[in-house]
Amino acid sequence: MSKLELIKNEQLLTKLKTYYPYEIFDSEESVRSCLMAVIENNKEMFTQTIKKVRVNLGLSQKQLAEAMGVTLMTYSSWERGVNSPRKKVLIDALEQNLSTIRPEELITENPKRPNSIISKDVPLLTPKSFYGKDLETLMYLLRSQNDFEKYSVCFNEDCDFAIRISDDDMIGGGKYIPKNSIALCSCSELIGKNFFEKLEYINGKVAVVGILHGSAIVRESNFIDKKFLQLKAWNSDIEEKKFPVEAEFLEKPAEGEAEGDQRTSKMHNIVTLAINVAIFGVVNKVIIDLQ
Repeated sequence: MSKLELIKNEQLLTKLKTYYPYEIFDSEESVRSCLMAVIENNKEMFTQTIKKVRVNLGLSQKQLAEAMGVTLMTYSSWERGVNSPRKKVLIDALEQNLSTIRPEELITENPKRPNSIISKDVPLLTPKSFYGKDLETLMYLLRSQNDFEKYSVCFNEDCDFAIRISDDDMIGGGKYIPKNSIALCSCSELIGKNFFEKLEYINGKVAVVGILHGSAIVRESNFIDKKFLQLKAWNSDIEEKKFPVEAEFLEKPAEGEAEGDQRTSKMHNIVTLAINVAIFGVVNKVIIDLQ
């Protein structure tokens, strides 16, 4: 029995990338699963390719069916587009080298995403890119300047900018956004919304935010009871931040505090209101940077 090793088949991987541009093919199983998904979701394409392979081999349907270890009725249903092959049946036939079919011949490049148009460039930002800005200022700069580093994403990806994660704050609890990964973010949905609407929009999502005009951070954001904005790091060692929406929900100065201390406490509380958190966008996808 030969060893199939689809993960080493560069021609096959190139074609699969046109269907799954962000897939990290790091195991044989991941390649096999994507190959089968392409076949199952594109029956018309598969019927054409399998027939072309058979004709090129000079075999009848019965002969190719026997070579692949299936019945004539089963093979015929593939070529007619009635059914798609089961994963085990197709992989076993390739694994055992019962035919001369090469795996890369079973699919074509995605006609909806040919290599020439599968990508677009978006600004690649760092946390410091957000320093001293709000969403509107940032968007103006992104639209008016071309000196930002660029990152290539799929042409129909819902992505307005990408940000390079610079810490491991979002690793923990079975969730994983590691340092040096790339977060693909959208912000166009937030344009024109008031602050309360922005809070509702990012509720339960991973968002890119800035506190007191500082550098951006990525946090799970929760709008609790419509009274508090919670910014939660998945790393349990990182302190959770909670900002009241209105001053009435601020903690009262401790009893017996001196007047000067009260003024200091009030000033501290004012700057920690939710309104002082800039909301820049939501994270739609994370790409692990292998470089």
